[in-house]
Amino acid sequence: MSNVNIIRAWKDADYRLSLTAEQRANIPAHPSGAIEFQDRSFVGATDSLFHGCSPCHRCSSGSIAP
Repeated sequence: MSNVNIIRAWKDADYRLSLTAEQRANIPAHPSGAIEFQDRSFVGATDSLFHGCSPCHRCSSGSIAP
C-alpha cells in the first residue's frame, strides 16, 4: 500500500472501511497514536458554546461569543 493510501486510511474512515481485512491489518499505527475521549460531555456542545458562530466573531447581540 502506498504512503498516500496509508495516510488516506488514517484520515478517511469510509475509505478505511472499504479496505479488505488484510489491507486494514497492514496499515501501520498512526504516528501520533490513538486518541480516546474519556469525557463525552462536550459532544454537541459547539453550537451552545459559540451560538452557531466561530469564537472570533461577534454574536448578533454585539457581545463576543464565549
